[in-house]
Amino acid sequence: MTPDEEVFYLVALLRSALTDGEETQKLEYLKDQNRRILEFCEQAKINVKQYLPHHATQEEWVAHFGDKWDRFRSLKAEFDPRHILATGQRIFQNPSLSLFPPSSSSSSAASW
Repeated sequence: MTPDEEVFYLVALLRSALTDGEETQKLEYLKDQNRRILEFCEQAKINVKQYLPHHATQEEWVAHFGDKWDRFRSLKAEFDPRHILATGQRIFQNPSLSLFPPSSSSSSAASW
């Protein structure tokens, strides 16, 4: 996803988890902290996007793409009608062709 604004900021949390030692350095603690940060941003209406997100549901992906979701879904149907690409991201939970009617226009990805 690219932001709609001309100016945007990147905040990166680059940390390493340890299996032994202090609780605050363990993976589960750090994952929970990341989740709480994202929840805070959502509650405070801070528009954030994760780099390499790990969304578990299609609803989360719809929220991630926002108003670009319909365009993304249309391009997926047009250029990957057999649902071969990106199956591991769980973007489309039920890759049934009936979910994707054939595109009536020949749009290009460049206009995205």
